[in-house]
Amino acid sequence: GFPLKSKIQMYGMALIFLIFLYSSPSGLVFYWTLNNVFSLLKNIFYKLKHPGKVLSICASAAGLLLLAVLAVHPIASRRKLLFVVFAALLLELPLVLGWLKGKGRLPNLPAADKTDDRIFAVCCVFLALLTGVLIPSAVIKASPSEFVNIMHYKSPLWYVLSAALLAAGTFLIWCGIFYRLSGPQGRRLFGLAAWVLAGAAVTDYMFFGTHYGDISSMLVYDTFPANSMKTYLLNLLVLLAVAAVFYLVWRKKTSLVNAAGLALCLAAAGMSVMNLSSIQKELNIVKADLAAAEEDIPTIPLSKDGQNVVVLMMDRAIGYYVPFLMEEKPELKEQFAGFTFYPNAVSYGSSTNVGTPALFGGYEYRPTEINKRADKPLVQEQNEALRLMPVLFDEVGYAVTVCDPSYAGYRGFPMDLSIYDDHPDIHAYMTRGKFAVEMDLDLATEKSLNRNFFCFSIYKIAPLIAQPTLYTRGFYNEADALAGVTAQSAAKQKVDGLTKASGMTSRFQEYYAVLANLANITDIREDTPGAFLLLCNETTHDPTLVQMPDYTPAYRVDNTEYEAAHPVRHSDDGRELVFETSVQITHYHANMVGLLQLGRWFDYLRENGVYDNTRIIIVSDHGYRQGFEEMKFGDEAWMDATQFNCIFMVKDFGAREYTVDQRFMTNAEVPTLAFDGIIDDPVNPATGTPVTNEHLNDPEQEIQFVITWDIAKNHGNVFEPGHWAAIHDNIYDMSNWRVLEDR
Repeated sequence: GFPLKSKIQMYGMALIFLIFLYSSPSGLVFYWTLNNVFSLLKNIFYKLKHPGKVLSICASAAGLLLLAVLAVHPIASRRKLLFVVFAALLLELPLVLGWLKGKGRLPNLPAADKTDDRIFAVCCVFLALLTGVLIPSAVIKASPSEFVNIMHYKSPLWYVLSAALLAAGTFLIWCGIFYRLSGPQGRRLFGLAAWVLAGAAVTDYMFFGTHYGDISSMLVYDTFPANSMKTYLLNLLVLLAVAAVFYLVWRKKTSLVNAAGLALCLAAAGMSVMNLSSIQKELNIVKADLAAAEEDIPTIPLSKDGQNVVVLMMDRAIGYYVPFLMEEKPELKEQFAGFTFYPNAVSYGSSTNVGTPALFGGYEYRPTEINKRADKPLVQEQNEALRLMPVLFDEVGYAVTVCDPSYAGYRGFPMDLSIYDDHPDIHAYMTRGKFAVEMDLDLATEKSLNRNFFCFSIYKIAPLIAQPTLYTRGFYNEADALAGVTAQSAAKQKVDGLTKASGMTSRFQEYYAVLANLANITDIREDTPGAFLLLCNETTHDPTLVQMPDYTPAYRVDNTEYEAAHPVRHSDDGRELVFETSVQITHYHANMVGLLQLGRWFDYLRENGVYDNTRIIIVSDHGYRQGFEEMKFGDEAWMDATQFNCIFMVKDFGAREYTVDQRFMTNAEVPTLAFDGIIDDPVNPATGTPVTNEHLNDPEQEIQFVITWDIAKNHGNVFEPGHWAAIHDNIYDMSNWRVLEDR
């Protein structure tokens, strides 16, 4: 029915676009083509007598058809099933509303007035503050140092500014444009929608999705944030109730809506200012520490003639995997010749704040003992434990070096190296970020976080059922820049199944670079009576898929062929290991990378004649739950023995053979093993308590799974309440585990 002139214009434009877009990305052509199809269908509907009714009937038919398809071909995923059912019911809504309107059952909305304008404006300002400032600043406040680029300092507050601009553009500019383009009744509905959305956003952010666990500086959770069907339904019911209450308030008490909206804005602004102020105070300390440490080049002195003691704390390394790693790479047994591996070893906690005190300070710093000393701050306990071995070795004339002491000063990174200032002969360094990595991730990290902080906020205020779709395994629906763009655009690793991955996390690279450069910073001396090294490293902390068979970090990882040829790992005692989840295989890879790099350093020590006269202890503060059925001592997720199964390997002076010892051990054995034969009757200089291992023979060892691991929150005088278990004799016998009451 259009005149010829209009048809010529339309077809002419189609021809022009066909020519000019022919060599363009297909997505652009596809979008433009679908836009024309949409216009065609829209014009057809406008030719009908009752286009709205026909469209409603079509939508209803589509919804019914969708339900019929689900009845024949049900979806296995409950969350996806619920999502599709919800979408099908929404398709029925236009027909239902049309019928109600025809029957006069729907109230006639009056035209919007200045009150509606104020409601819409206030609610949009609140949503912009919530998603652009409050949520991003709350995440950064938890650990500001984790969001600092330690090689090129830049305040993470720039990420808040970027999120704030995106939020303002979304809720103030674009929503404002659509509001003004709407008719008088449409604007009134916009005001209602903004008010209800504000209530739903607060509800989701404050009361749901708060139990997902650890989140990295790239806004990626350690485990996929999932919920039960019961939780999804509860969330939807609560949101419907909130919407109903907010609607009634909007209908009956408009003045209250304005007051409540203003109160929300003031609360969000006030909390944001407090967060930003706290972040800036912490950043001032971080910046000063980085500046002080910038000129320090890490050096590890080792004595060629005297005795050396080396303690390597490999964060989150898992003892369970060691037999399989050694069997897959037989050269490791040669490189680790002289080591005794203790597979039956346990840590006292599931995270660094609970697992490290006993590791560094011995049995006096078990969580049960720390909690008994309620008059002493946790930060003091941590510092005392970190000082124990360095101070005692310093007092007997050893050259003492400490690298990256975990949670020194109860700070993440950079840690507080001033805890050793009263012993000037103790040389403390921060090694993370001191070595160039092969992959420059700075620009990619900054680009990703500038976008994803706002996307994370949208994810946090969304209904639970939509969160996994918005999260997309930590990529927040980024265009897949990992396929076809330069490697520098990949700031974090995206794992595809069990064999493929793209990208690389910066923290893994920074700590990997430290291990790769150990030989370069080792200073072998002939005039030193002895040396002690305490080095903490997190290469094994970041689960990462690397390229096999050499286990080298790469931006593009494809192990399909290798895994097809080696689907099963074996241990020397005949056990088999088959990976079922990405959590399992990425932790396995990270542990393999850590051992391979240490093995190369051990070869260097042999070549330079300082291996035999060096006692080396490799230990971790905790493991991580891997989901193997034979390692579960209960039905709850935390009841997984692998997260308490620390790596524990010891090479004594002159030892030559790689052996395995099945005796029960704890990581609190480290100090007594380090002092053995060198420091007689060691005493903790902070408390005067003798350092012994007599508690190894206690009937049971009590260990804690901390619910709140973050030292920004769990930093009082005792550890925050958590789950507890007791273990004795053999950690691989699940009958030896006993679940205790939470406390």
